[in-house]
Amino acid sequence: MIHLRQLQLETTQVELDVAKEMYAHDPSKSTKYAVRESQKKLDALENEAASGFRLGDVIKARGSPEMLEKRVLLHPIRVHQEKKKFLVLPTSVAKFTNKVLCDDGSSYPLDINNAFLCAPDNALIDGRVAFATTSSTPSSTTTLTKPLLVFWQDKSTDVESKHGEVSVSDVKKWYHKAWTALEKFAAHYELCLFFASNRRLNLCDELEEEAWNTLFVARISYS
Repeated sequence: MIHLRQLQLETTQVELDVAKEMYAHDPSKSTKYAVRESQKKLDALENEAASGFRLGDVIKARGSPEMLEKRVLLHPIRVHQEKKKFLVLPTSVAKFTNKVLCDDGSSYPLDINNAFLCAPDNALIDGRVAFATTSSTPSSTTTLTKPLLVFWQDKSTDVESKHGEVSVSDVKKWYHKAWTALEKFAAHYELCLFFASNRRLNLCDELEEEAWNTLFVARISYS
């Protein structure tokens, strides 16, 4: 999505440059109109990029309506593999640090320029990524707020196996354990927990009614 938006901006800028060049050689109504329309299109794209995108458009998930409506700013990111587990047990409480040691021997800031895949066998969480956020909409002034830090767990399995389902209770238990484990990050970031699975999930509406800072993706099945 980041690269698509950048391509749209670059393409529209080229269109505007071409329209201006044509107008310079032929200052007619049609070429003037082309310049005006290209400029409007470019302004709209730049305004959208500055005001952010719905989190629900960036992460195609279900969950808290309030969380899905949050607006985030998109930046190019680098993905890193963490060297050490920051949660050893499901009952652990993670120490807050804004630097993450990775398997290339370097430490990277936990910021909007980096995404992290957790070390093997890290408890509860498989990855984390931060987004700059804004309280604005495309028609109003942008105001930066606390960064949004998304922690996710990826539960993949053979969906036709006997373990091919996940229950609302499973997700609730994971949510409460993860929230307790990550509570020290809440002073520095707004937290979002993202549960992703290819398993079947029953009664998802029951999950959505909860006012949690959570998103989820699963094979939805109602019973």
